[in-house]
Amino acid sequence: SGNDMCSIVNLVRGQPQPNKRRKVQDLRPIVYVRFNTRLGKPKPITLRALLDSGGSSNLISSSFTKKLKLRESSKGTTKWSTPAGTLVTNKTCKGQFTIPELHDNRLIEWELHVTKNMGAYDMIIGRDVMQDLKIDIRFSDQMVYWDGSEMPFKDVDENIDTSYYIEDPESITAELYRAE
Repeated sequence: SGNDMCSIVNLVRGQPQPNKRRKVQDLRPIVYVRFNTRLGKPKPITLRALLDSGGSSNLISSSFTKKLKLRESSKGTTKWSTPAGTLVTNKTCKGQFTIPELHDNRLIEWELHVTKNMGAYDMIIGRDVMQDLKIDIRFSDQMVYWDGSEMPFKDVDENIDTSYYIEDPESITAELYRAE
């Protein structure tokens, strides 16, 4: 009937929201990784990485791989479509890194595609690593989970000084107290 149709339309349309002026944060699953920049004696540096559920592989900016052994990609040139445009890679390297915000003591070793520049990120960690390590990205509460550790998404505009995640010190204090 016409009345039913009218109420469905109103339901679907929803109620108009008053215009609220507020800054909308652009939160993303960003982690800071410690990346080993050379073979032999480790020389780790901190890089900003995006956990990218849409990415099939892993990318790193060439500026951090100068002292690593680069190999020609077995697939030749690979093109990646990103929001920032098309990235082209034809080199890979074996990368070693940790994700201290989640687990400080787990060394990850993985093949990374080397590219010139990725804008806001130094590194992109794709589905293959996340699936292998069982890292979950949960948009419902904007948290990253990995084997008992969790970390909130970060604002894309923040830097390491304001957004490096350190677990609640209360839980650390409690563990230290128990250890005595």
